[in-house]
Amino acid sequence: MASRYRRRVVTARLPERPEVPATVSAAPAGSHGVSGLRACAAALLSIVALSRTVLADDIAHDDVPPGQLALRVYAGADGLRNLVINGIAQDRDGLLWIGTDDGVYRFDGERFTHFAVSEGLTSSLVLVVGVGPGGEACVGGTKGLVCWDGGRFSRAATRGLPEVPVHAMVTFAGVLWVRAGRARATSARCGRIAPGWWPETTRRCS
Repeated sequence: MASRYRRRVVTARLPERPEVPATVSAAPAGSHGVSGLRACAAALLSIVALSRTVLADDIAHDDVPPGQLALRVYAGADGLRNLVINGIAQDRDGLLWIGTDDGVYRFDGERFTHFAVSEGLTSSLVLVVGVGPGGEACVGGTKGLVCWDGGRFSRAATRGLPEVPVHAMVTFAGVLWVRAGRARATSARCGRIAPGWWPETTRRCS
């Protein structure tokens, strides 16, 4: 069963000149109405880009019709043991970080590496994955936010952020903004911002 899914190839036809609404470039990444679209587009483009170099051994580029791309389906046989994916982000080194219901997986184009609470995550359930101001991967769980320090996940860059669920994050103008619990946003030395018109809490970490 596993080998059958590993060989599955999906082709996607891309428009020659995609039209992008003007409002997308005018709004910061993660803003309302655009964040979901950008997240999906980023995930798709990242996987498409990687798939061109890590296609299954028995699939050649010549087998793909002109104007289409070959996409490889990754699953447990490839090391991605949890298929409930809650978030995906690409760090400054081009690595993909995938948040699941059972920790985080890092994909380098060839293999998946699993990270759990023992590597610094606040919880096994990952709610959101993003990238900090320095290009490092940051992970929000049910008990706060941690960022990758090169060897493990750490709270060092998120001092001041309480151990509450983190539902969303975005880096804009060199600052990491986080929607945490019932508050609004945060950043590296996290300071609380008055809710204002937004009913939840926002913190900024700089």
